[in-house]
Amino acid sequence: MLMQCYFLIQLAFAMTLAIMIFGVHLHDYVFSHSELYVTLS
Repeated sequence: MLMQCYFLIQLAFAMTLAIMIFGVHLHDYVFSHSELYVTLS
């Protein structure tokens, strides 16, 4: 029972970390492209 609980906590932590990393990359991607778009126009 304890192992299952520990596994769920690890899974939730990993998912949160993945979402954070994805969000940062997405933000950088959008920001650099919008900057490029402004420069072109």
